[in-house]
Amino acid sequence: MKISLKELKKREEDSFLLEYRENLTLGEDKEYTLSSPVFVKFRIFFDRSSYNVVIIGKLTYTLKLICSRCLEEFEKNFSLWVRGIFKFKRDYYNEKEIELTKRDLDIFYYKNGEIDLDKFVIESIIVNVPMKPLCKEDCKGLCPICGTNLNIETCNCKIEDIKESPFKVLSYYLGGGKVDNTKKENIQSKKR
Repeated sequence: MKISLKELKKREEDSFLLEYRENLTLGEDKEYTLSSPVFVKFRIFFDRSSYNVVIIGKLTYTLKLICSRCLEEFEKNFSLWVRGIFKFKRDYYNEKEIELTKRDLDIFYYKNGEIDLDKFVIESIIVNVPMKPLCKEDCKGLCPICGTNLNIETCNCKIEDIKESPFKVLSYYLGGGKVDNTKKENIQSKKR
């Protein structure tokens, strides 16, 4: 959905409520997808002197995610508050170079007299996807030996069965320990 500057100028009120439901796609290369339409409820404020638009509202949607522990697909409901300040493109060129603050992260620029609300909604959803989604807080994950999903069944593997990694020797470099038993010198005390 798009809002045009012409429509905003025609309105008598400087703020109004906009509610709609939209089927959106987040992109093909994502590990997550929307499994429901996005319900959007925005309060839109329009400043007639600067043509700036402030949008504050709530997004309600369901994402299909992959658990980072057990690799199972699951759905999670989200209710997200968003805010965006859309400045008219000409202001962008008049501003001096300044350091960005946390508040500046909500600033967007629109051009050609249109604000693309769908793009704003999609960006808001993508930015708020959990980095390590979990199907449940106490997800047991996969067995590191046989790969069994420990939420569904148990296995007879023992952690002692894991072979020693050939890279274990590198951990001594990080901790400042001895490289092997034949050399008794501390790696951190070595001069280069």
